Amino acid sequence: MSGKRPLSVSFIAWYIILSNAFSLASTFTLLRNPEIRDAFSSMGMSPTLLLSLSLVSAVIVVALGIAILSGFNWGRIAYLIYYPVTTLAFWKILSLPNTHLNGLILYIVILFFLTRRPANEFFTAS
Repeated sequence: MSGKRPLSVSFIAWYIILSNAFSLASTFTLLRNPEIRDAFSSMGMSPTLLLSLSLVSAVIVVALGIAILSGFNWGRIAYLIYYPVTTLAFWKILSLPNTHLNGLILYIVILFFLTRRPANEFFTAS
């Protein structure tokens, strides 16, 4: 990884790390809230299972963000595949198609910057 990391890659990696670290913290808070648990139960979902999946997903994405920040190409590729797959899965599970529209727009921006020439040169530098 001798190439200079583009500012856009640094910004995106830190955004991924910090936003998902915040998700971890908020998930622990949600686990303790009986109103949230009742809301999930009334929708026919196991709140423990759904929140556990959220925890696991956030941990995976934090690790991918660290890999991107470290210049590992596999981290970039894994994130660009993992995010849309999990988003589609949550759309299907929650049956709320408009809930992740902002995330989809953000993903398109991240996709754009992580696949531009400076990012490609950084990730393929030896």
